[in-house]
Amino acid sequence: MQALYAVRFEVQSTRDPAQTYGRLRDHLVRWLGFSGGAQAPTKADLEQDGRAVLPEKPPGHGVRTLVWTVAGDGRTQALRVTVHQPLPDGEAHFVTRVTVSASDGGSGGLRVVMGREIPNGWIAPVQDPTLRRPHLVRAALADGELDMRVLGQRATGRYEKIRDGDHAAILTESLATSTRLPILLVHPRDDAGWATAARASEQLAGLAQVVTLNYLTAQAMQRVHTHVAVPNGGARLVWPNLSLGHPAYSRAEVCEQSFVDTTLMPSLAQLSVIARSGDTAWETARQASQRSAARRAADQLARAQASGNKTAELDVLRNRVQQLDEDARFWENTAQGYMDERDKAQTEATAAGNLRQERDTWKELYLELSAGGGTEAVTDPWSRIPTLSGDAVPTFDELTRVSEERIVFTPNAVRR
Repeated sequence: MQALYAVRFEVQSTRDPAQTYGRLRDHLVRWLGFSGGAQAPTKADLEQDGRAVLPEKPPGHGVRTLVWTVAGDGRTQALRVTVHQPLPDGEAHFVTRVTVSASDGGSGGLRVVMGREIPNGWIAPVQDPTLRRPHLVRAALADGELDMRVLGQRATGRYEKIRDGDHAAILTESLATSTRLPILLVHPRDDAGWATAARASEQLAGLAQVVTLNYLTAQAMQRVHTHVAVPNGGARLVWPNLSLGHPAYSRAEVCEQSFVDTTLMPSLAQLSVIARSGDTAWETARQASQRSAARRAADQLARAQASGNKTAELDVLRNRVQQLDEDARFWENTAQGYMDERDKAQTEATAAGNLRQERDTWKELYLELSAGGGTEAVTDPWSRIPTLSGDAVPTFDELTRVSEERIVFTPNAVRR
């Protein structure tokens, strides 16, 4: 699968930590069944490995094929569900992979990865699917009994309003913190701007935090962090590393209905795949399952040997070999995935290095030229326009020249 989007939340029940895993699984069951609108696996079905085919929902989107696997040893547990659905007008499938997990202490996790794949291996053009946050994430964020966090930061799916100087001071301190999510600063000036802030906070949950500013707080932010000033009525995406370039968006861009889906989501989702590449909770649960299986097999073998039952002994050995074969295939596939990611990262790192070198070359040329280099200092051409006096001709001629003849004066204007 080519991953296109990845989010991972640390989750804990605010009522009873022991209920974290069960509550996440309940949300997963409802999501698979479209809240009762389609037949789906039950909670009992998801207690062991299985698969199912669900009807089209909504119509025209193709049947969904579900495969799920459970892992763990009682103290650590995880459930992974993979959903395949054909993409229209092509051979590819849209794939959503969800992992819910919990550990002995009651802390849990929710990880969602979306991507695409061509299951039959044919080489053919594949469309770029529109990425939208799954309703599963929305439901979990809206659950008042679940505390959802990303990198220790509370995730709510709502934007924060920064309206006064005290809150602006807190925000400026937060911007300087490198261990945080990207922050989208929005300065809404109309209903369209507020609608964009609301949609961004919903769709980018787990990818970025959304903050709205008013005129006073935007000015306060600009005084402290000049290079992350927010355009009037626009927005700026501030990366955790303040030394980077932070993309700014005009008011016209922010007010476009598709701004979040076509501009913000693709770029943040692509970066999220790199940052959230490993499904550590699932791998931990798999390792726990393997250790538990090894202990059970050793106990069964010891009992068979003690009783002298050669048939039982052979059964234990055969089952253990089959299990180890499956485990070996799993880890081989995992290792291959990491190798593919490593190769991709190396290619991207080489490209980034070349770009940095080119940037430094151009920057050096610019600095040499701007430092002197025999050139005149750049001045505002409008500042050279002579002050209007008794003789208007010099002023009018200069206005015509500077405006590239967009401003033209007739002879009558000169005489008057």
